[in-house]
Formats: sequence, structure tokens, C-alpha cells
Amino acid sequence: MLLLCLRLGSNPQSAELVNAEVVTKRETLTIGEIFSYIKQGSTKAFFECTATIDDVVHGSTWYYISCSGCHTKATKGPTSLMCSKCGKVNISGVPQYRAQISVYDNSEQAIFVLLGDVGFELTGKHHPS
Repeated sequence: MLLLCLRLGSNPQSAELVNAEVVTKRETLTIGEIFSYIKQGSTKAFFECTATIDDVVHGSTWYYISCSGCHTKATKGPTSLMCSKCGKVNISGVPQYRAQISVYDNSEQAIFVLLGDVGFELTGKHHPS
């Protein structure tokens, strides 16, 4: 079993920015409960989910090139890499993990996407350089 922290939103540092005075307890949700929350149209939240890894999805991209500042996926500009979030051009690209895993609990099965340092924590291997 693996405790997965699922974050809906676009800021990888959002878990570190949670105000402890506002959040009084962290709840562990089932995959089914997370699906229900997503169906309500809410896009930003932080969940914990205890699930079992069933498989690693083969054939999917396992890393991406990110902005060295904010770790958002870099895009190719006419002559250099750019970051749409920072608005910077000519950024230094940094490889980041991107792995898809199939997980299940007692209620559902789902595909979770692991980004950044989570891949290292799971595998113990560094991303490609």
C-alpha cells in the first residue's frame, strides 16, 4: 500500500502553502470520493489517498522538460524554451519525472500521474540528465 497525496490545481508548492490555521485536519479519501469531488467541478484541492499500486502504465512519457524556476512544463519557442507560467523566454530546461501508475482501493481504480520529486521518492532513481 502507498499513501498518495493528490493535488488538483497547477501549483506544485501548494501543499507547502496550506495555512495550518485554516485546515484543522487532513482527511484520507477513497478514490471514489475523489472522483465525486472532481465531478462537482472543483479544480483546486489537496487530498490524501491510501491505495495499492497495480501497475505502471507503459508506453507513456516518463519525464518532461520543465522551467527551472517554477517546474511548469516548458514549451518550444522559435529559438528557445519558454515558460507560459513565468512568462520568461530562453529558460533553462530541467528534466522532471512524469509517470502514470494504475492504483486501486476498496472502491475504485484510477490512473494517477506522478510529477517531479514523487518519481524519485518512489523509484530511488534520479530523472534523466
